[in-house]
Amino acid sequence: MNWHFEEYGAPAGPVDDTDFQKAVEVGRIKDDTLVWHKDLPNWTEFRNVKSTFQVTLPLPDAIDTCVRCGRAFRIAAMSQLNGRWFCTGCKPKDEQKPAGPASAEMVFFQYGGFWRRVIAACLDTCLLHVALTPVRTAVAEKWNTGLSGGDLVALIGLGWFISLCYTVLTTWLLGGSLGKLLTGMRVVHPDGSRIGFGTALMRFFANLLSGMLLGLGYVMVGVDDEKRALHDRICNTRVVIPE
Repeated sequence: MNWHFEEYGAPAGPVDDTDFQKAVEVGRIKDDTLVWHKDLPNWTEFRNVKSTFQVTLPLPDAIDTCVRCGRAFRIAAMSQLNGRWFCTGCKPKDEQKPAGPASAEMVFFQYGGFWRRVIAACLDTCLLHVALTPVRTAVAEKWNTGLSGGDLVALIGLGWFISLCYTVLTTWLLGGSLGKLLTGMRVVHPDGSRIGFGTALMRFFANLLSGMLLGLGYVMVGVDDEKRALHDRICNTRVVIPE
């Protein structure tokens, strides 16, 4: 049976009988805590259903690991949402109040997967290809008339500057590059808030590092639970699909 319960003014769960029992044992669920499962018509205080549980001795020193930051904490100081343990700093923000069965499900992000992000990157590459056409034309003309080392460095630098401005400004102002927006994705903080200019700038350079490591930084998207690339981990960002 899947249980939901109120914690810090918001619904937590679902958790199975074993995890619910564990939450009771460590004192996270008390007699006046609101609980609900599909066989209950409405939320009710735990004392009203307590007789269905055989509570064992408390486990005040029980330890578990936060699924986001990976650090260990006492369970009594953590939150369990959808069967996953979060520390206080990593717990997703949700102001929804437990007013009945309709509000029992917590809302979690749907993350942008590997192939969706590949398509977005291809779209961005095409857009930049068009934007950099004047630079390539200038390089070709200079090459035919005699291209000095200083001219080549200046043109390459201009190309990188255009790429930087495109990526950073669209991510900062629009929530993602045009390729990501066209594929229905956004770049956000772990709590779902939009990232600032500093984070967008740092993410641009961290993205270069993902590519320099033979692309392994991008491959991490395919194996990470939250679909994070190396630059997402460095900047503590998430690429999500808004509802």
